[in-house]
Amino acid sequence: MPEMNNFCGKYERYPDLTGSRKFEGGLRIQGKLKTSTLEMPLVTVITVVYNAGFNIQRAMNSVFQQTYANIEYIIVDGGSTDNTMEYVRQSIDRLDYVVSEPDKGIYSAMNKGIELARGDYIALLNSDDWYTPEGIERSVNKLLAESTDYSGGDALLVDASGQTVFQFGVHHFDMRAYFSLNPCSHIAMVLHRRVYETIGPYDVQYRIASDLKYQLSIVRAGFKASSVNHVVCYMELEGISSREQNLSIDEVKRILAEFHPELSREEIEAIPQLKYRNQLTYYTLDMLLRVLSSAYYTEEQKAFIQDRVQDCFKATMYALLHADEPKPTAQAVQYYDNMKIRALFKHKAAKRLRGTPFFKPISSMYRMLKKFRQRSKS
Repeated sequence: MPEMNNFCGKYERYPDLTGSRKFEGGLRIQGKLKTSTLEMPLVTVITVVYNAGFNIQRAMNSVFQQTYANIEYIIVDGGSTDNTMEYVRQSIDRLDYVVSEPDKGIYSAMNKGIELARGDYIALLNSDDWYTPEGIERSVNKLLAESTDYSGGDALLVDASGQTVFQFGVHHFDMRAYFSLNPCSHIAMVLHRRVYETIGPYDVQYRIASDLKYQLSIVRAGFKASSVNHVVCYMELEGISSREQNLSIDEVKRILAEFHPELSREEIEAIPQLKYRNQLTYYTLDMLLRVLSSAYYTEEQKAFIQDRVQDCFKATMYALLHADEPKPTAQAVQYYDNMKIRALFKHKAAKRLRGTPFFKPISSMYRMLKKFRQRSKS
């Protein structure tokens, strides 16, 4: 894939294409431009924001407090109507470039920020999220030590009270990502500018999941990755993907169809069940059997699918084994019913599972589920 060579750093100041610009400011307006050195490459951090006055200061402070010294910070505001820009203006002498004007959504704003980026490395920080103090330094050190194209670290997902709910770790930076969870959190990544020059802009037809498409595009292009074995950022659960989960799953399916051209619509529908929801219905397994028999996928991908199915079974059995005694709770019974494992054996085509890698674990689970259901009725 040829480099674009005209995406990153296309502008020092973004042209007013809307005629509705509300604000432009920062160190660049004063002619102060940061550059890389041999010892310390410049990292551009971009925050896109719209009406986030309640948390933009937290995001900004996390950038200002980085232990890595050579950072340029760009804020792209979508024309906020709340007090977001009041907080931004308070820190204008610490910001390299700020522009506030209407845009076409989060990924359009990200593309705008990348067109302004002068750094050798580029990171995107959402206004709802924030870095650990060493997040950028750990990432850059790993990139330089391993001479790789991009890095990914762990992210802690927190609720509104600040309590950790989940640690989003690093998964797979290879073709297993086509069936796995996202390789890592999007904001836990630091990319060399050559990655953006090669892949190009984020696809703005997607409102929520374009970052997944970008991650899969990076994998498909064969860029080399580094895993940062530390938490580098925090993510608040109230972000756009959490609020609009149904739209997000719909977009994920459309993106997966781009990367699985050999699969039918019905087979594509089943992949998110395996990726995100641990739901193993007959139809999900039937689709996976077709994948395992396909010459299109690698042995590594097929081995991952089998391991992932085993993990789903283990998760279900763990939930059942820890159901309330002596009688399972209504929630546990509902969990069992949702799994629809009985349908695997009652379905007219269930015999296809015999002799496959899935049959033995399914048989074990089915026996356990029968006992569980009987106990729930007693």
